[in-house]
Amino acid sequence: MALPKAFVGTMLGVVIATTLATVVPRTRNVILRTLYPLPTAHPTRVIITRSGMSPYYNSHRNLDFTLVVTNSKEVTALYHDILQLTPFPSGSIHCPADMGIDYTMIFYEEHRLLLRASYDATGCQGVTYQNRSYWTADGSEGAQFRHELRAIVGAKRFSLPLE
Repeated sequence: MALPKAFVGTMLGVVIATTLATVVPRTRNVILRTLYPLPTAHPTRVIITRSGMSPYYNSHRNLDFTLVVTNSKEVTALYHDILQLTPFPSGSIHCPADMGIDYTMIFYEEHRLLLRASYDATGCQGVTYQNRSYWTADGSEGAQFRHELRAIVGAKRFSLPLE
């Protein structure tokens, strides 16, 4: 098995202060050893960012927030749930309306980037990472992922609809 090639890239860095309220983005150059999700990895932190507007009751309330999760049990469960998702079905499928509520999840093992994934919480409901999409709207794997994300976001954030 060949080892992934190292490369130098520019990514959005995040400075995390002692409280979750202070998240300051800045750009920096970093050397990334791998961008492949590793089933044997031990993620220690995930940064979850939600973006979108609430479609409910014509309120169009801004739903954006950033959450830093360091509880190893929660982080590991969410990471492994993502790796267990089934590929998106091929062919034509019919999906409900996409309201534009999206989550970005960036997993780290200490300071090493493990996985960057995006989740479309409405419409066809899929997780995308490494240019591949995985189905979350159906099946036990998708249900488990949605349950974990709801538990993490709901426990740390005021009550808002996940989808």
